[in-house]
Amino acid sequence: MAMSVYDFEQRHMADTETIKSLESDVKRLTAENTELRREAAYVQKLKLELQQEIAKDYWGKPHNERNAGRKKKMTSSVIADVHSYANTGKTQREIAAIMGLSLGLVNKACNTPLMPQS
Repeated sequence: MAMSVYDFEQRHMADTETIKSLESDVKRLTAENTELRREAAYVQKLKLELQQEIAKDYWGKPHNERNAGRKKKMTSSVIADVHSYANTGKTQREIAAIMGLSLGLVNKACNTPLMPQS
């Protein structure tokens, strides 16, 4: 069945309106996406600042000034190494096996904030 000229024009107008509507939706969503990315970057910045403040509070207090008692196995370099392994996707069991530490020590190191870099 052949389409009449009137039907073709009506369909063409409807398609044009749909395209314009979709283009405006794309522009709106692009602007919304840009705003969300900006907000996400701000939240990430705040998260990093908070982590640094927590680390300062954790590492700023001397625990044992005379250095008496049992020596710590978990130094800041061990914690940094554990964090680097964890960031590469290794499990805590794998990290413990690689570094020769107990699983509990690796777990504690993963939950300890990194010492701030001066």
